Amino acid sequence: MALLHARDVEIKLQTAGSVTIAADDVFNDQFGSSQTIITAKSMELDEGEQAFDQQNYLGEATSGYQNQDKVQKPKGMATLTITADMEDLSAIQELLYDTSTSATTHTTYQQGNAAPKEVDVLVDATQTAHEFSAVLLNAQQTAPMTKVTGVDGNLEYEIKLNCLAKDFLGIQWKD
Repeated sequence: MALLHARDVEIKLQTAGSVTIAADDVFNDQFGSSQTIITAKSMELDEGEQAFDQQNYLGEATSGYQNQDKVQKPKGMATLTITADMEDLSAIQELLYDTSTSATTHTTYQQGNAAPKEVDVLVDATQTAHEFSAVLLNAQQTAPMTKVTGVDGNLEYEIKLNCLAKDFLGIQWKD
């Protein structure tokens, strides 16, 4: 198996509901031409915690431990965290922010509670015959952050997108 590198990763956003994926579909084939591609410096994909509680029972097993079992908790939400440059940022914010106000020369984007916008997200890493994909449907931005890094003063924007466990599709590998 070949190694996948940062140059092989592409992240695409579309308005939620514009992607329909059946059980046997290839994820990246379902994202059309109307997506916004994120120019990202870093990416972290947390598929959601699958935690459990320990249930203790009376008595002791032959191993010397108290009798016990696992009680499964609901699977946690998936989180995609992306650090992006300012390139393409206004197109990304147009998709993620629920209100915008246009002046003659400027557009103001705001996030509020009235109607949070949702997006469908594709994370796709392709290198010759190897392909890794994941999809987050109906994802919402939960923690936007603008930051300046280092003394050279690069302005970056961190995007954190969350979706319910049922809306996380993947991981899909090309056989």
